[in-house]
Amino acid sequence: AEAADPRHSGAKVARLAQLAASGHAVPKGFVVTTAAFSAFIEESPVGREIGGTIRIAESANSEQTLREAATAIAALGETVTLPDAIAAALRHGYEQLCLAERRVDLPVAVRSSATGEDAKDASFAGQYESLLGMRSVDAVAQAVVQCWLSLFNERALLYRQRAGLSFADTPMAVAVMTLVEARAAGVAFSEHPVKRTSDRVVIEGTFGFGEALVQGIVTPDHAELDKADLRILDYQIGEKTQVSILDAALGRVVERPMPDTFRTARVLDDEELQALAQTVRRLEEEAGHAVDVEWVLPVGRQPGQPIAVVQLRPITGKPANEAPSKPTWSPRRYASKYGVKKRTGRGSA
Repeated sequence: AEAADPRHSGAKVARLAQLAASGHAVPKGFVVTTAAFSAFIEESPVGREIGGTIRIAESANSEQTLREAATAIAALGETVTLPDAIAAALRHGYEQLCLAERRVDLPVAVRSSATGEDAKDASFAGQYESLLGMRSVDAVAQAVVQCWLSLFNERALLYRQRAGLSFADTPMAVAVMTLVEARAAGVAFSEHPVKRTSDRVVIEGTFGFGEALVQGIVTPDHAELDKADLRILDYQIGEKTQVSILDAALGRVVERPMPDTFRTARVLDDEELQALAQTVRRLEEEAGHAVDVEWVLPVGRQPGQPIAVVQLRPITGKPANEAPSKPTWSPRRYASKYGVKKRTGRGSA
């Protein structure tokens, strides 16, 4: 019940919980709730120091003071340990998820989910941390802390100030989800993300995990399908110079040079494209508005089997009649929209 309530789990996790309940293919997982974050801020010595620093900075209403606070909190991050009760609950959650997946060292994605994040009137997407490939209790705990602390990075602090919000208005939940072994991954839109026309589904994809794509460091394949009958109207093969893979030795997802034979190879076949477009169309119908989807094509998927949905957002921004006269589309535009910078082993929030 908590996972489906955005007050406890944040908008991102709440939407995924609703999708899972509706029968969509969503990775298994659990949520570290906003109550745990509040307990960390109120009960741990470092948390109290962080809370005090931010309250002073927010009351000063100065961008320079907020920047200094962000720097100070980033330095504190190295000293953070979880309160015992939260650490014990996190250990139990990870061990139970491992048991459910029948894998001792299950790799997981640790994703931020702040309340208010991805709201239609104030998109926080991409400002907070997510990390992929954690495969131990200690690594997951460290990743949870990094997600929490991303609430206080400079970009997030300045954004909230300009929006008239306090960190108390957007407490941070964190999702810990099974990391789907990705043959391919990417993003899809139920309307054109630049032209804002609603008759097409637009799909971008690359081999491996999708982090190289959302970080804007690879040119993915680009496809457009007719939303009504799922005809493939356009398919452009991108030159995919980087690939995000799970490095078992490091225990995280990293970027590596794409093998030459894959750089100009087609990522998605017709069945996969139409299955994705059908999924996106259904998600839009259920949501009642245009959606932006992050998807993963699992290794070994057979025709007719589902494609995993790992994030769903409402499409925000200017309507079609305010778009530039000559719209352009690129992965860097996507990365810029969500404020994503290249970070080894990390993804957009």
